[in-house]
Amino acid sequence: MSFEELKTRVDMDRIPSWVISHGLHTYRQDLPTWEGGELVDSYLASLSPYADLTYVDKRTKENFNRASGRSLPFRRLVRRVEKCGSYLDVLKDMSRDGKAR
Repeated sequence: MSFEELKTRVDMDRIPSWVISHGLHTYRQDLPTWEGGELVDSYLASLSPYADLTYVDKRTKENFNRASGRSLPFRRLVRRVEKCGSYLDVLKDMSRDGKAR
């Protein structure tokens, strides 16, 4: 199948990474300024359907909660998402019992 034919047959809302990034953008908190890391967070968060556990910062976790409450396709795709303040916290969490909570 050619790429042109594929584009006519597949809607963006059937691509998991697009559903996640679109949901986070659509239902995000309305803040006066956005930091550069927001774009990176969106890219990383769009991989959450493929991971058992995804750690995000506090703001991104709230955006996940907002999108999950308002979008059924988003909620169906997302697996476990936890907030974490730093990479060291991830290591502490994982070493607590030898695995992630």
